[in-house]
Amino acid sequence: MRCDLRPARLIRRLTQRWRYRGKLSTVEEISQPQDSVAGNLPPFTWSTDEAVRYEVVLEALSQLVAACTARLTQEQAKADPDPAVIARCEELTTTFTEQRLHLRSTDQRALAEVLANAQALRQQILTEQ
Repeated sequence: MRCDLRPARLIRRLTQRWRYRGKLSTVEEISQPQDSVAGNLPPFTWSTDEAVRYEVVLEALSQLVAACTARLTQEQAKADPDPAVIARCEELTTTFTEQRLHLRSTDQRALAEVLANAQALRQQILTEQ
């Protein structure tokens, strides 16, 4: 399975797909009716690029978890699996999952950091010995 984690290409593709489906305009304003659980939250305005960038980062983190899972499965299938590799894969899976859960769309520095490192991390995970 081939996965292209190049951010610009993925952002462009998702933006086109979402615009085609009518889900995004130039700027989306997200607000909830006052009688809902989130009704007292202030409206949040973000651009299409910011929304797509956030989704791309979430997908990149999910792909990193998938790479860890693939590497873990590969290691466990060996006749003599390396416990250090198994522990490292489990640790990275937990780290990426927690990072995904705590990531905020407004944290541009964290988003940029994940995008900058995702492809290299994926390759490192899959080729570690």
